[in-house]
Amino acid sequence: GSNEINDIQQISYSSKGNANDFGNLTRSHVFTSASGDATRGACLGGFTSPNNLFNTVDYITYSSTGDASDFGDLQSARRGGSGPSSSTRMVHLGGNMSPNTVIDYFTTQTLGNASDFGDLAVAAKEMGYGNTSNSIKGFSMGGEGASDYINNIQQITISTTGNSTDFG
Repeated sequence: GSNEINDIQQISYSSKGNANDFGNLTRSHVFTSASGDATRGACLGGFTSPNNLFNTVDYITYSSTGDASDFGDLQSARRGGSGPSSSTRMVHLGGNMSPNTVIDYFTTQTLGNASDFGDLAVAAKEMGYGNTSNSIKGFSMGGEGASDYINNIQQITISTTGNSTDFG
């Protein structure tokens, strides 16, 4: 479709101005999740029209511009989801696939496929509307449930695997 892109753009936090070209993703798509640490960023999953979900994970190293490379794969193809992270681990919660309860994780500095982290407390797709994390906890806020939007905040402890809990 016409909205699918593969551009990677960068901005400098220390100065005002427009974004600059960084490179390209391995494919054009929409509805991905983002995650990463202080040196590496990742684009997880995605969608191409008419209805193609995929499980590809691309990554870049912030210190050098250029095209993304293949990191590995999510456990299942999906779009959307939430991507909290710590300094050592990227986590991907939910997404538009079946079941909508999957949580994946990766060790950020080691290339490879996702491992099973656990399950969501509240099934949700399109969770990318809001997530945040620190070095210990990851939170996903809201999203789209099976039949309506949800207002749940789900939390995980990033360093240990397990199911999310309903934070509020």
